[in-house]
Amino acid sequence: MGDREFGRQEVKVSPRVATPGQLLNDQLSLNGGSTAYLLNVDGSSSSITSQKVFRYIVPALKELLLEELLFEITDAAVEPGSFGGIAALTTGCGLSLRTSTGGILRDLAPRKLKKNTDFLLLGGDLDIEIGTTEDAVIARYNLADVHGFITSLSSGQYVELVVDDDLTGLSNFEGTVAGRLLPT
Repeated sequence: MGDREFGRQEVKVSPRVATPGQLLNDQLSLNGGSTAYLLNVDGSSSSITSQKVFRYIVPALKELLLEELLFEITDAAVEPGSFGGIAALTTGCGLSLRTSTGGILRDLAPRKLKKNTDFLLLGGDLDIEIGTTEDAVIARYNLADVHGFITSLSSGQYVELVVDDDLTGLSNFEGTVAGRLLPT
């Protein structure tokens, strides 16, 4: 395993090889709880509890080879300059990899996600599918770098999405973490 330095924190990376381990395909949940949670919530400053934080936390005694993040928004009348089918966000959504104490390992969206096309800034794929009653925005962010190295998160570290706007106008918004869990 090699190390790459991002800012002051180090992010471990592992070569992309056929790896044993438990396949992981799990949704982000509110504050890292055990129940998957839809992300179309009100995280604006006008809401009672303000910003909403969604996490996937690597379980104890495990290491996560994080291969990709997948976001899916379904809504009516999706346009590239909107967020799903609602107006572009004012504050946006933050996306980062964090240490077990909350420090930033890697800020994946330093400019925040405010419109559908901002998902392209993550370096991933973006598909906008037009349906008969609802459209879909599907954003896939592959965390393997150009050399085939996969980001590795240790026990207690986590993927975090912070919602700072009102997303209740979306029909659906989900975030999925995919990779492999290995024993440590």
